Amino acid sequence: MCRWLLASALLVACVSSDPLEPDGSLVGGGGSSYGGFESSGGETPIGGFGGSGGFGGEPNSGGGPACGDGACNGIEDCITCPEDCSCAGVCGDGNCEQSEDCASCEEDCGVCANCGDGNCDANEDCDVCPDDCGTCSCSADNFEGNNGSGSATPVSFNVDYCNLSVCSGDFDWFAFNIVNGFTATLTFAQVDGDLDLEIYSSITNDYVTGSYSADSDEEATASGLPAGKYWARVYGKGGAENFDYCLRVEP
Repeated sequence: MCRWLLASALLVACVSSDPLEPDGSLVGGGGSSYGGFESSGGETPIGGFGGSGGFGGEPNSGGGPACGDGACNGIEDCITCPEDCSCAGVCGDGNCEQSEDCASCEEDCGVCANCGDGNCDANEDCDVCPDDCGTCSCSADNFEGNNGSGSATPVSFNVDYCNLSVCSGDFDWFAFNIVNGFTATLTFAQVDGDLDLEIYSSITNDYVTGSYSADSDEEATASGLPAGKYWARVYGKGGAENFDYCLRVEP
């Protein structure tokens, strides 16, 4: 019995010089190091010792992740510790990131443009939203002045001639040669100004056909005609302007 008590006392002395509580835990105030895990006094760290080959668990106040240490650790994120973890792309951080837009994060990216709200926003212009930004100013296209049949611009089949305009008091004339028939098409946005299309024969100087719808685009077609040169006449209905239209003629 005496030998067992002596051995136990020697074992405790080897493990720690700190006094022990009756339950075997360290008495507060002592300081020692176990398995690479320092104790600043008090109870044993929760979860055991975390040294090399030891047991993992929750860190104590003397080690482990700390906000502001420059490393975004597993228990930190951009909300709990923005100093260490980037908050890029987080709605409400004041930055409109690539992954955000006015629809997904109004706080960072601002209110989405709404055509018709009376404000000409940054992503609106006279072309996409004339209601807010006004009608685009009309300027002469590169084919001017083709204001009469004698100065008509020659066009080829199956080619789109775009970026054309009809301004106030303007008439655009185009010339093309046919063998039997043709289809002439105007492509434009009705909201920018209504256009009409007429076809005349240079052989007889007579009107052949025309297109006068109240919608976007016009198309005039004819067949069984004498071969020769014909003219397409484009103008704004009731003096309307249109700053952007296309013409295409097909055989």
